[in-house]
Amino acid sequence: MAAVPAALPPIACVEATRAARIAAAKGDAAGARQRLEAAIDLPGCELAALSGLVAMLRDDTGATAR
Repeated sequence: MAAVPAALPPIACVEATRAARIAAAKGDAAGARQRLEAAIDLPGCELAALSGLVAMLRDDTGATAR
């Protein structure tokens, strides 16, 4: 069987997740979370947005909570 090439995410998804990463880097965790939550509703962006939210949750919780 031949492997199916991976499709690139839609540009709106890339822009939304990038904006969330920039907000998080500036220390605006609430803004980053809002951007990722909004990105979940974009077509083809569910997985990228949810993985970003999971990463944020992991960073915010202590090692014992994980």
